[in-house]
Amino acid sequence: MSQIEGYNFFLPRDYKRNADKQTEFKSLDKVAGESTITLGVKDQLPIDFLDRLTDKEKDLKVLCESVADDFLKNSNQNDAGEDKKVDDPTATVRYMVSSKPYIRKCNLISDKAKNDCWETHFRFEGYDLYISLLRRSFIAPIMDMYQDIIICSTFNIKHFEETQLKKEQENQDRVVTADEAEAMVNRASFNHLRDIHRSIMDTVHQSEDLIGSQTMFFKSII
Repeated sequence: MSQIEGYNFFLPRDYKRNADKQTEFKSLDKVAGESTITLGVKDQLPIDFLDRLTDKEKDLKVLCESVADDFLKNSNQNDAGEDKKVDDPTATVRYMVSSKPYIRKCNLISDKAKNDCWETHFRFEGYDLYISLLRRSFIAPIMDMYQDIIICSTFNIKHFEETQLKKEQENQDRVVTADEAEAMVNRASFNHLRDIHRSIMDTVHQSEDLIGSQTMFFKSII
C-alpha cells in the first residue's frame, strides 16, 4: 500500500516507487516489460467552483485527454538524449481505443462522497496508455468540497511483441499471423487494464487518519 496526499493506493508488490518522483511507480514485468503507474491527487476545492467552470473545463473526458498530453510532455522531458526529444510531444500520433464512464467495483469504507469516474484508453506506437480520473464530490465531514484523483498506467506493446509473441511463435513452430498477433496484444493489454489499472482505481480510498483529522477540525469550529 502507498499513501499519497491522504489517500491509500494498493499496487502490485512488484511495482517500486521512483525515488526521484514519489508519485511514479515502475515494474519490470515479464509480460508488460517496464510498466509505469503514475498517481495524482489534486487539492480539495469548494464544490461551488464547479458551477463557475465551463462544460468543457469540468468534463472528465476532456480532462483525461489533457492528462494524456501532460504524460507525453513529461515523457519527452525524461527521454535520455536530445535526439529523442520532439518540439511538440502532444502532436504524437495516437488512437483513442475507448473513452467511457467507469463504475468502481469496491467501496472499502462506505464512501459517502459522490463518485464520478472516467476511463480512457489510448494506443501509441509501442505502448498503450490508460487514464482514469475519479472525482469525489461533497466530501465529508462538511460536504462542501470536491477532489480529483488520477491514475495513469502504461502497457509496453513493443516489449510484449519482442518477448511473449516471439515465444508463442517458437512454441507453435510457425509464423503467427498479423490478426493473431494483434489479438494477443489486445488480450494482454486488457489483462493489464483489468488486473492492475482498474484494481487500483477500485480500491483507492481516503485514509482514516485524514478523515479523523477533518472531523476533529469540523467539531472544533462548531
